[in-house]
Amino acid sequence: MNVDYELLQRGCDRAREIRLMQERIREATPERKAQKKRWSQSEDGKRSMRERHRRYRATENGREMVRLKSLRFYERHKDDPAFKARKYGYEVVFRARQKARRLSGEHVLWLMDGVVKVNMVRAA
Repeated sequence: MNVDYELLQRGCDRAREIRLMQERIREATPERKAQKKRWSQSEDGKRSMRERHRRYRATENGREMVRLKSLRFYERHKDDPAFKARKYGYEVVFRARQKARRLSGEHVLWLMDGVVKVNMVRAA
């Protein structure tokens, strides 16, 4: 019995393409989108996603991929005015929180009449 393995492989590839296409169509339905949204907002879904992120970032390849993805996103959006405004807003808030952290805690003020200890509460 002669088997044409190339023809067999092409048939397997075509079957895989058909299965993937059907899966994409199914995933695009409103019912499936609603189901995935409910899952992602549930406690189990949130826990599952946290675990996936933790495992992905734990690998060297995962960290590199995250870094590259972040760089690609920045390259795509760096000229967008809305992105710039949002990024600048984050930086302003970040710097303010950093400054508040540095100032928080107990400080000693030396005055002419004596020493005053001031406890600054963390603002951010």
